[in-house]
This record gives sequence, structure tokens and C-alpha cells, in this order.
Amino acid sequence: MKHLCFPLAVIGSTVFGLSLYSGYAGAPADIVLYVSPSGSDRWSGKLAEPAPDRRDGPLASLSRALQVVRQLRERSSEPARSPVTIFVRGGTYFLSEPIVLTPEHSGTGEAPLRIQAYGQERPILSGGRLLSGWKTNPLPDKTVWHIDLPEVRQGRWQFRQLWVNGLRARRARHPNSGYFRVAELPDVTESTPWYQGQQRFRFRAGELSSWPTITDAEIVVFNRWVESRLPVVRCDQQKRLVECSKRSVFRLDVGDPYYLEHCREALDALGEWYLDRGRGRLEYIPRPGEQPNASTAIVPVLPQVLRMVGDAAAGRWVEHVHWQGITFAHTEWYLPEASRRGREVGGFAQAAVEVPGAVYGEAVRHCRFDRCTFTQLGTYALELGRACTHNRITRCSFSDLGAGGIKIGETTLRDTRADQSYANQISDCTLREGGQVFHSGVGIWIGQSYGNSISHCEIADFYYTGISIGWTWGYGRSLAAGNIVEYNHVHHIGRKSDGSGPVLSDMGGMYTLGIQQGTVIRNNLWHDITALSYGGWGMDCR
Repeated sequence: MKHLCFPLAVIGSTVFGLSLYSGYAGAPADIVLYVSPSGSDRWSGKLAEPAPDRRDGPLASLSRALQVVRQLRERSSEPARSPVTIFVRGGTYFLSEPIVLTPEHSGTGEAPLRIQAYGQERPILSGGRLLSGWKTNPLPDKTVWHIDLPEVRQGRWQFRQLWVNGLRARRARHPNSGYFRVAELPDVTESTPWYQGQQRFRFRAGELSSWPTITDAEIVVFNRWVESRLPVVRCDQQKRLVECSKRSVFRLDVGDPYYLEHCREALDALGEWYLDRGRGRLEYIPRPGEQPNASTAIVPVLPQVLRMVGDAAAGRWVEHVHWQGITFAHTEWYLPEASRRGREVGGFAQAAVEVPGAVYGEAVRHCRFDRCTFTQLGTYALELGRACTHNRITRCSFSDLGAGGIKIGETTLRDTRADQSYANQISDCTLREGGQVFHSGVGIWIGQSYGNSISHCEIADFYYTGISIGWTWGYGRSLAAGNIVEYNHVHHIGRKSDGSGPVLSDMGGMYTLGIQQGTVIRNNLWHDITALSYGGWGMDCR
């Protein structure tokens, strides 16, 4: 076995190099790099573990490994001939910014760039931050942990997700289970159109109160097929009137279910938390068995963990990149503030479609995600948007999702083939427990995209729809054609298997929009599909 090593760059007094392995003279050499939590970005990355003298070993970050790959290909006269494998050792890699892949990192069909877990280890790329230093405050009726966060107090950071020991903690909720119902709508008349939302409604006596922290809270109200998240600006207990800074997506109706989220006065159940932004203090009620100095608490700082972005117009693609055995976790995205960015609506027209993916691709082709895990997210999990073709998502697991699982394509009708998304494959994946924040998220959503396939997947425990294809209402132009949906098991949609829901209507295990010439839906199993008031079909084809 031939072992070649050559320098790539010199930073300070440290030489960075790569080891190349070839089975015979003249063959393309395999480039192997290692990344480890015990590594250093000043090392070469040639070794799986630190050397005994601590002078060399694995790299500390995937970003540095990708920088080395890019430098290698820029310096080589035949950069595409060398297969590259980056082995990522087990552990959690907390990112200060998303990992970014560009066309310069791309491989070829014969020599791909592989980024994969080392052996059976579990590497986690995290968009979160680890919290430590909890203090305990025993009260007569409960124990509350708290931690002070100066960045929150200074207005430089806030978050809406918390995971403790791998479990999602819940923002203080009222009521703790079930839902209240909208009592009256002072701004709705018989002539109010169904698509015109409201910013206030009346509640029943005893449901809400003018608590001191109610303006830190949001009303989450469910109407038709969407949720609306409405920040509270005032609550008049005497008039039983709550007013919000955003309006609902559609016209509210008497009887619509809602709950209040993130009010300190509602902090009363195990596993709940509240963030006092004025004081910069996070408070949490521990679950049984949790100890403040022996618990792992993570909050998000990034909306995305990975971005793979090319330029289709320039003919520059991110291509032939294979991800295997990597976990993507701990992201958050939220609706822009109306006062700063002009969005006055507290939700989306359908499918929480504007919520981004924790892993995002544009102008990506011939790439793979195999046996990867997407979990503990406040967003969609994986989004392959504009100009994404011939990609494969196989044997992956999706769970604990803020919105939905996978998005393919866009809502926009692209005119040129280079800008269109098509021929992507999703197979043998499991998608469960979606809609944790944006309840109308879909298990697998395909927009204006054609020639894709979804097969042998299990999709369960979403409040809205299991699989949705198309984004054209009526008989207008549509790019959603020739898609194949087969041998999937879709169940517990609307009402989850734990009994929560239903809260939405007009949904199904399978949902199609518009003309879909050549699309085939066959040999699928749909069951336990439940809607709030209407809909709840196994298949809804429009």
C-alpha cells in the first residue's frame, strides 16, 4: 500500500498535509481526513486519534476539513480524480455558524466527497448551545431551576426551544393539556372574507387573565388548516379581550381551539420553562430524576446547520457529496417581527411552507443522505429547494421536528430547466413527531417539482398531512408531474398516537394540488387520519 503525504498550506509554523492511499501506481489516490472533538484545527487531520506526543491528530471541525479539501482541489491539476472521505468521530459539534458547501467542494461520480460517521460512532452537528451552571430554587409546591444569560438580558439573543437530556422541554403552557375555544370575534361580521385574519378575540371567563407577564406570551390558535402564532400585546380581563401584534392567517371562527404559550404565571408543570428576557433568566421545572449538575441542556442559536449552495445560472453545482451516519440537531427559526420586517401575519397559507430546513440545498445534484438522523429541530429538517436534481435520501430518521420533515422544490414556477427541481428520491425513511412548533408542517412536501419518488417510508404523528405534492390550485400551470408515491405507511395524522389533536382540518394522509400528469400513487397504507371538523381523508386530491 503506497502512502503519500504532501503539504497543503502553512499557517504560522504549522504545516497542514494530507495522506493519500492508492492500491496501485497511477490510480487516483483516496484522500482521508478525520474530525474529532478531541482534535485541533492546527493538526493535519491524517490521524483518527491524537498522536501520543500531541503534535498531530484529527481536525476539530468539519469546516476546517472542508477548507482543506477545497485547498487540495484548487492546487491539484486533476482535482476531481481523487475520492475524499472525511470521517467524523462521535460527539456533539456545537456550531457558531452553519457548515457551508460550495461547488468547489464537489466530487464526481467516480470520486465523490464522502462525509460519514466513523465506525458506529454518532457525530452530531448542532446548531445549539450547551447550558451549564443551573441553580436550584425550591418552592413550596415545586422546584425550579434557573440560569442567568447576559446575552438575553442585553437583547442580543432569545430562543424558543429547550432540550433537556435529549427531550424537548415545553414552553410554559396554559392550559397544560387540551385547548380553550374562541368565544367571540368583535371584528368579524357576515361580510368579513374568510381569508382576512384578526388580531383580537374574546375569551371565556376564567381562561385568561391580565397577568404581569402575559405580554411575553403568544396565543397559538388553530383555524381551518393552519396555526397562527400571535404575540400578545394586551389582555383586558374585564372585557375578556386579548389583543395581539399579528393577525391570524385566516378569519377566525367562534369555537376555534387555542392555547397560551410562554407566560410565567403558567409555569406550573414538570418539564416546562420560561425565559425572562428582561432579567435574562431561564427558569425550568425539572422532570423526575433530573439533577442540575448532571443534566444536558441545549438551546438553539442557529436556524440552519448545513447549507449546500451552488449557482445553477452559472452552471456551478454542489454535486456528488455523500453524507452518511451524521446527525443534524438543534435549530430554530421564527416569524419576523411585524414592526421591523413588515410581516403582520402569524403564520402561513399552508404547510408551514416558509419555515426553512435545518439542512438546506440549492443547485445541488447527485448528492446523498444515507442513514442520517434529523432530530430536535425547531424547523423543517431537510430542504432541497431551487435547482436540486437527482439527489437521494435513503434510510434516514426524522423526529422531534418543529415543522415538517422533507421539502423538495419550491412554490415558484421556474421557467428554465436548469432552475427546476426534479428526479429526487426518498426511500426507506422514518418521519415521526412533527409540528412541534408549526403544527401545519408536512411529513414530506413536494412543491413545483417533477419526476420524484417517495417509497417505503413510514410517516406518523403529524398534526396536518403526511405527504403533500403540488402548489397549483385549480387547473393552472403546474410542474408537479410524474411523481411516484408507493409502498409507504402513513398513519396517525391529525390525531397523534399519544392522543394529542386533532387541531386542524382539510388534511389527509396524502394531499395533492393541481394537475399532476403522470403522477402515480400506488400500494400505500393509510390509516388513523383524523381532522378537527372536516377533511381527514386518507387521500385528498384536488
